Amino acid sequence: MYPPFVHSTDHAVVKRYVMLPLILTAFERDKGIIEGSGAFKTPGPYVAMIEAAMRRVGADIRDVKRELRERGIKVHTIDKTDTRIESKFVCRGYTGKFSLLDAYMAAEGGELMRAYLRGENVERPPE
Repeated sequence: MYPPFVHSTDHAVVKRYVMLPLILTAFERDKGIIEGSGAFKTPGPYVAMIEAAMRRVGADIRDVKRELRERGIKVHTIDKTDTRIESKFVCRGYTGKFSLLDAYMAAEGGELMRAYLRGENVERPPE
């Protein structure tokens, strides 16, 4: 359970702030592999699809940063360990810690990547 002054929605926004740049990095990596591998006869459509997804992720990153400011949340550190990603944040005076296991990140990240590639609106946390 979260302290009364840190809502579950606040944690969801911090989670998106941590995950979206990782998804963008994965798309950039995959785009480079497709362009440079020579395995595709026509890489253009695949690259265009990934670039469109990257633009949507970039727009969502901007939205998340704005939402962090509006909610008074500052994420101070994001550290990667062997098994998880941990972030420390301040939310309206409360210092919190948030961590995501690598297995969760892989599963959730894969689902988000598929949604971005399909051009779907990725669900945002409720207000």
